Amino acid sequence: MARILVIEDNPANYKFARLILTSAGHEVIGAEHAGQGIRLARDRAPDLIDIQLPGIDGLTATRVLKSEPDTAKVPVIAVTAFAMAGGRGKSAYRRLRRLSG
Repeated sequence: MARILVIEDNPANYKFARLILTSAGHEVIGAEHAGQGIRLARDRAPDLIDIQLPGIDGLTATRVLKSEPDTAKVPVIAVTAFAMAGGRGKSAYRRLRRLSG
């Protein structure tokens, strides 16, 4: 299965994501903040990165990851319980999707 890096500052949300992903047979790597997540992405070569970040926003972290050869092709997703007004139509969603490429 896949090695998934989950960058999540909320312990309950991380625990829930880890439970779901490991139950499906995936390996989960956890990070609590952007710096740690970017280091782990470089060092552990995940197949997928899920970002819900404190400190710097997901768009900034995605730009950093997409600018580096070792992590540029890793898909990045953002799973959140915080619904944006207009959902998919918002430019932040479109930019994250385009950067995740």
